[in-house]
Amino acid sequence: GNISLPRYIRINVLKITKREAIRKFKELGYLYKRDGTISDRQLVDSMAPQTFQQDSDIPNLLIFPPGTNVTQTSLYQDGAVFLQDKASCVPAFVLDPPAGSSVIDACAAPGNKTTHLAAIMGDTGHILACDRDAKRFETLNSMISKAGAKCVTTQLADFLEVNPKDHSEVEYILLDPSCSGSGIINRDEHLTGAGTTKESIKRRLRSLSGFQYKILCHALKFPNVRRIVYSTCSVYPEENELVIQAVLQKNKSFTLVGFMPQWKQRGLPIFEEGKSPTH
Repeated sequence: GNISLPRYIRINVLKITKREAIRKFKELGYLYKRDGTISDRQLVDSMAPQTFQQDSDIPNLLIFPPGTNVTQTSLYQDGAVFLQDKASCVPAFVLDPPAGSSVIDACAAPGNKTTHLAAIMGDTGHILACDRDAKRFETLNSMISKAGAKCVTTQLADFLEVNPKDHSEVEYILLDPSCSGSGIINRDEHLTGAGTTKESIKRRLRSLSGFQYKILCHALKFPNVRRIVYSTCSVYPEENELVIQAVLQKNKSFTLVGFMPQWKQRGLPIFEEGKSPTH
């Protein structure tokens, strides 16, 4: 059966302050609860209808009960808030580029993470947002303009063809490449469905992880890059721990850093990279 997930709504601080957004949701009849300490799992089960609260990990992220629909509100239509799941907010939050930074969002469409980065940087500095798919590129451009993010330049390009030597200013890269989508809850088809076999899943994973390895190695070639966040929405080690392991073996000048120590659940503990941080 389907799992009911809370509705996460990210406040776009380029258009509205958190305080103002909370006030507007209250005017729409929602009740704001201040205690943001409850775990996500308890939260979904215990949230009363029409209530909302601040997420305890990600700033400017609000949590509403499952099924909340705000698409008809002016807040949503004006780009003051975005519907963005918590998992999708983690990469930009972890990359955390300071104001004035030079950043690349390598596989940027549809633009949730790009606009989140722009908000974190206070619309200063510069973000180059690349995507190679023309259709998705349109979505990316419209989301950036809806967010009012002026610091973003978009480029219809395969990140693998972006020459690191032309971007010596770049210090931060967010890399969220194509993946199996196997970690997206309530998505029925990703690698399964009619006619899929263990063999065909393996083949597909081999091809995806080969691409992911290549694109992450490419990101490491940018001469002044200091921090790279690699993220997927996959649960397969082939696309996660194994990619990181292979890339780090080849690139000894980079190390893996821990983040969000309060977050207990990690990757697979059979990998050094997947163990929980010590508290």
